[in-house]
Amino acid sequence: MTLSFTASTTEDQLRHFSCQLPELEIALDVLSSITLKGDKILKAYISDEDGSMELPAEAFDGEPFTDSLHQLAEQWQIALGESIVLVSPDNRWYIELTRRRIKLYDDRIGQLLLTITKLEQFRERVHGSITQGPREIKIINHYDSLLITYLHQVDQVKNGRQLAQERLSYLLG
Repeated sequence: MTLSFTASTTEDQLRHFSCQLPELEIALDVLSSITLKGDKILKAYISDEDGSMELPAEAFDGEPFTDSLHQLAEQWQIALGESIVLVSPDNRWYIELTRRRIKLYDDRIGQLLLTITKLEQFRERVHGSITQGPREIKIINHYDSLLITYLHQVDQVKNGRQLAQERLSYLLG
C-alpha cells in the first residue's frame, strides 16, 4: 500500500511525500504523528492494487489510530459473529423447526389432557354405578392405570416442550 500526502509545515512550506507501508493502521498513525508535530495534513491518499482512496485530512489530530481500530475491529467481530448466528439460513431453519416442535408439543399436551378428562369421566361413571362388583373394580383399576400412564406422558411432553423452548431462546439469542 502506498501512502501519499501533502502537508503544510509550521513554517508554511508545502511538503509532498509518498511511501510504502504494510498496513492501513500504520499509515493513519504516520499521518496523525505528523499533525502531532504541528504540521497540517492538506491531502492524503492511500493506493493499492484495488485503487486509490482519499483520506479526510481533518481526521488527523495527533491521536494514534491503532488502538482504536483494534478495539473497533474486535467489537465488529463480536457483532458480526452474533449477527451471523442469528441470520444464518441453518439457524432460521432450526428456529422454524423448533417452533413447529413446540406447537406439536402443545397439541399433544392438549390431546393428552382431553383424554385424561374423558378417562376421569368414565372412571367416575363406573365408580358411581349402583353395583360395584369385581368387574367394576377391575374397570376402575384399569382407568386408574391409564390415568397414571397419561399423566406421566403429559409430564414427559411438558419436559420436551421446555427443552424445545430453551433451544428456541438460545437460537434467537
